[in-house]
Amino acid sequence: MMPILSTTPHIRSIVGSPPASVRVRNLTSTTTAGTDAWGRPGRPQPCLISCEISFVRPFNTSTTTDRLGQDTVHYGLLSKEILSALDNVSKGPPPGFELTTDNVTTPTLREALEHIWHRLTGLGIDGNVVEEPGETEEKKPFLHLEAIRFMSVTMFLPKASLLGEGVSLTASGLFGPFAGVKYGCIRYALDLRLHNLRVPTLIGVNPNERTNKQVVVADIGLGNWVALEDMYTNLEKGVVQAMSHSSYETLEALGAKLSETLFKDVKFLSSDDLGKDVELPIRITMEKPTAVTFADCPIVEMRASHGGNGPRTAVDTI
Repeated sequence: MMPILSTTPHIRSIVGSPPASVRVRNLTSTTTAGTDAWGRPGRPQPCLISCEISFVRPFNTSTTTDRLGQDTVHYGLLSKEILSALDNVSKGPPPGFELTTDNVTTPTLREALEHIWHRLTGLGIDGNVVEEPGETEEKKPFLHLEAIRFMSVTMFLPKASLLGEGVSLTASGLFGPFAGVKYGCIRYALDLRLHNLRVPTLIGVNPNERTNKQVVVADIGLGNWVALEDMYTNLEKGVVQAMSHSSYETLEALGAKLSETLFKDVKFLSSDDLGKDVELPIRITMEKPTAVTFADCPIVEMRASHGGNGPRTAVDTI
């Protein structure tokens, strides 16, 4: 049985409500991985890392003895391990991970996330077992996988967007026993997110909305993000261009246009099979902060899925 590429909502639905979890939120550091807001690689920029670990069982040993057992993880040591892994990003790709993109001389965001994931689990994000030649006891994975049910690691670059709040890449994994491996990753997911792009847009049904542009806040999520290269700045350009040239009356119609634009851009920019055989779930949330005087904003959220069995769309209005 090989690990299965899945979506984060599906994995979380399987996990349900775990009996115990440990989280570290917005661990702050700097990195040269990924590109900056102008698409330039290798530039130092701030990086926030969040990690969530859910366990198979409650904290029985740790609560009864008041000592750290294998049913939990020390959040301070976890934070140090993550920062140490991030420091090693500049030394090259982690074991078992080969970047296939031509002419790449600086680490990508995916490569940095792979470093952290491998340091914590000894596995690749895709769940494949990675054994480093000459591995010693000191280099064993930080986590005891037998105690883990779910893990998620997010790298957030707050300065990697020109018009938004930042860009993030999240890896999630469901752990358990399966044939050939005592314990490992059963399902995994990768999600790219463009956080809250603020774009002046001609949008609206009312006559006054047809005369001037207003700010629309678009939050974009792309699932099954198995691409190795950094292309989020180009995706942002495509979204901003589509919104800037919009003359739609409804956010629903604009969202459908953004979904189509994103899928076309992904197929054009990606050098691997992303968007060809892999289904690409897209989530788009749009807000109009000035549209309703006595509300924070109206919100329209839609999900579309391209590839696989063809496009599917669902729309919710909040």
